[in-house]
Order: sequence, then C-alpha cells, then structure tokens
Amino acid sequence: MNKLVWSLSILGTLALATSACSVGYIYERYGATAPAIVTVGCHSSYEVFENLRDRTILVRTNAGASIAGLVCTDDLPPGTPSSRLERAVDVHFANTNRPKCRITERRELSPIHSEFSYVCPS
Repeated sequence: MNKLVWSLSILGTLALATSACSVGYIYERYGATAPAIVTVGCHSSYEVFENLRDRTILVRTNAGASIAGLVCTDDLPPGTPSSRLERAVDVHFANTNRPKCRITERRELSPIHSEFSYVCPS
C-alpha cells in the first residue's frame, strides 16, 4: 500500500511541476486574451484562447468535458479526448468564419492545456 501511495504522490508531483513550468508561457501568450467557449458533441464545452499574431490556439479542457467524453454516445466525431480538442479548434474556426484553416501541430502544455499551431489559406 505504501508503494502505491508513494507512486501516486510522485506522479502528482510530476504533473504539478509540468503544469507549473507552462503557467508562465500560457500567461505570456494568452493572458490578455478572453476565451471563446466552444461546445462540441454531448454538450462538452472547452475554453479556446487564440493568439492571432503567432497563429496558435490554446484549448483548456475541464472535468465536465472529460467525464462527458467518457459516457457520451452522440459525440461527433467519436473518438479520443485529443480528437475532441481538435474538434473544438475546428468549431472555433467555423464560428470565426475561417472554415479553411487547418491545424499543423499540437503540443501538450499541461494536463488540461493543449496548444495548436495552424495555417489559413490566403
């Protein structure tokens, strides 16, 4: 039992350390940006922050979206949590009248923050 508690505490510490490293980066790039709330299948909502200058989007998930993704049966498209985050970016593009923009890269900044680079045709 002690080994399990020790392992879980190490994992928790690593998760906190990883998110703490990205907090400064997130604030620097997206701190002045108001989020857009994007809803995908099963009424799962995500906060989307966009840095137009750098053509990057930060998507922040929440516990409700994660739970809904596990029990959802009408999710479009069906899939992993990462596909839902990508879907949130696509919905954001549609909501901002940029349906031809595409994701080029994804980076995990913390357990709840994912950053996407994108391109839009001229």
